[in-house]
Amino acid sequence: MAVNTFLMGAAFQAGLLPVSEAALVEAIRLNGVEVQRNLQIFLWGRKYYADADSVEALLKPEPGKAAVKLDRDAEL
Repeated sequence: MAVNTFLMGAAFQAGLLPVSEAALVEAIRLNGVEVQRNLQIFLWGRKYYADADSVEALLKPEPGKAAVKLDRDAEL
């Protein structure tokens, strides 16, 4: 589930996981399931912890505008 990977990113950014970023990225790669998607979700979780408002602003459209679709291949 994407939410698990997202929360792992937030927990890592908060300093709550006693492992390195490299170890987490390697685990995602070794898992082999939707690797690029899961790496992006991990990064979005980190971004959310660091600046939740900016992530939420991307998801909430302004009145009269369409919502922004997150590009899962984009760099954060």
